[in-house]
Amino acid sequence: MTTPENTLINTTADAFVVEGDDSQVKLGDWYWVKSVASWDDAKTGRKKGDHYEWLGCAVKLGSNYVLLKSVAGGAARVHFDHFWETLRRELHPQSVLDAEVSKWQQTAKHLIEEIHDVTRRLGVSQPAGNTNTALPGSPGNALVVMSAQVEPKVYEQALVTAKQKTLPALHEQLKLAHEELACWMKAATLPLEAAITPMKETIATIDDRLFSLGLYAGLAESAVRCCEGQPAPADARLHVMQRRLYMDEECLLKYEAGGMEFANLGEFDRWMCKPENRDRILPHPRTLVAMRVRRLAKERETHGRPLAEFIKFQQEQADKFTYLYVRNGDAVWRITTELDFGEIIFPDSSIYLTGEPLMMKRSAGSITAFITTREYDALVREHDENEAKHAAWLSANPDEHRFRSPFRESAHIPGVGYFHAYEWEPFDKNSVFFDDGMALVNADIKEFNRVAVIIQGLFDRSEVLHPHPVVQTWVPESFARAVVLVNDGTAALYDGEKPDFEKFRAELNATLDEGSVVVGQERVWMMREAEKENARRDRDRRTGAPEYRYELYRPYDDSGPGRVTQIAEWRPRARTAVFYWEKESRQYGKPRVRKSVSVSAADLLNVSAYRPGDFLRFFSDPRTRAEYLEWAPLLLAAEDWHAGIVRDSTRHNSMRKNY
Repeated sequence: MTTPENTLINTTADAFVVEGDDSQVKLGDWYWVKSVASWDDAKTGRKKGDHYEWLGCAVKLGSNYVLLKSVAGGAARVHFDHFWETLRRELHPQSVLDAEVSKWQQTAKHLIEEIHDVTRRLGVSQPAGNTNTALPGSPGNALVVMSAQVEPKVYEQALVTAKQKTLPALHEQLKLAHEELACWMKAATLPLEAAITPMKETIATIDDRLFSLGLYAGLAESAVRCCEGQPAPADARLHVMQRRLYMDEECLLKYEAGGMEFANLGEFDRWMCKPENRDRILPHPRTLVAMRVRRLAKERETHGRPLAEFIKFQQEQADKFTYLYVRNGDAVWRITTELDFGEIIFPDSSIYLTGEPLMMKRSAGSITAFITTREYDALVREHDENEAKHAAWLSANPDEHRFRSPFRESAHIPGVGYFHAYEWEPFDKNSVFFDDGMALVNADIKEFNRVAVIIQGLFDRSEVLHPHPVVQTWVPESFARAVVLVNDGTAALYDGEKPDFEKFRAELNATLDEGSVVVGQERVWMMREAEKENARRDRDRRTGAPEYRYELYRPYDDSGPGRVTQIAEWRPRARTAVFYWEKESRQYGKPRVRKSVSVSAADLLNVSAYRPGDFLRFFSDPRTRAEYLEWAPLLLAAEDWHAGIVRDSTRHNSMRKNY
């Protein structure tokens, strides 16, 4: 920082002192900020490159910068190293504010007088209030003005000029003057805003303490023992799994009905206590894993009824609760919390532990991500190589649009987005956004501490982890002896490509033929019936067009083609399967009604070609397990059919098309 000789800067929360200069910079102080215009500004008359000053109030002091806010709402951060060369202290700010307020009041007053003068000369001015005299803008008054004109054409031109140019320009100037006046009148509140900043930080600290206290004291009271069992040895360490799991994905419970929900929690507890399931999800003698009921909202029919909609909302909220499942030997506990841990319950600290210099990404005035300088340099090289390939492709394909180039996209950072070098800057004290970067680091530390508080509460205030030695999670050595953080979320490695369900379905469906047992046709039929029912309700004059729309619909007297059934007729050229069945007639004494539906092979799964256990390739990979609603209703129906759990509806399709 360029300062007078023999000076030293000491910073505190709301001020920094320049020792030797006998001055103290405080929140609420006013400074003239030296700036350079970045563009031509017609409003102020500045040209790009012009030097100017603007008045700003110090509203925040960081560890290496001061944030100044202008009366118009703009803001700038000034690094302490450039403090004296960028800022000039205003010792009498109130005089400046009063002068500006007076200036813009006078400007507005003169503009109003000029507007009145123009309208008065043209005979179109309006009175300030109602009077009993003739209105100045009335037809009679207009005749008086017109009679005084030497040339009516001149008067007409004056009216047109006033309407199209003079008055709009004056009104625009008056609008700008009022905006400036409002800004300068509100400027006196900026020091008050600055004074509130430390109080907000104090309140945030208190909130954090209360939150931690609630975590420590509250979770033990919600612990439920799912099953009894011999506890783990006292010296067994608690393995905390990083990745949040989802109950419906792990057990595929109620897959045929869109997945499980909060009401099925007891059923899931019993499933979890089976040794083969417990050992897969809670693999260590002492393990903690966070779970939610489901990842996505479940489709629930409400028929547009307000009460049903309210119940649906409550059910969806219950599905979002987080449950901590804790294994202690053979015993399993469930702890309910409304706390949202996110997809991972503790962050990955590896990037901070390497000791490498970091780069931080700044977006919209905040820091959003970190990478190492080594990664940054590699991305810059990749970006430059891609740019060169993109330019070469454009030269080789002059008639093609640039968006068709396979090299037009920049390098991509998973979880961050496309790489642009200008968005990144070194994470060090030279940046005025260093504090924002540290805030992001501290937020990660707070996430670690949150987990530590939960664990400490379980050790101290519940029998969930008994027996165990004394654990002090705030002491690194004690934490390491008692707890292991398992990075199964950010450090997970997968073997090969993600399984492709549609490719697998196409392989099975390659052998489709008449008589093949399939699944998928029932859903297609119900979707078509929903379209018919929605159209019928739209035509019903008694109900009008209701807002609620069916996604799936099954008529009360129609069993449909069946969930798992044989293809009655196969049309190979169109790759379409036809299914036939009968339904009861809605007229008493009439014969049964024959029905049919044609379904594309793309909507079916060939159960006959499916081999038991094929679903495991999708269930075993977490990437496709999360998408189980896409494949589970088909693959598990096929699995159940081969196991004899689900019977097919072949009897519905035993008849050929004969009508």
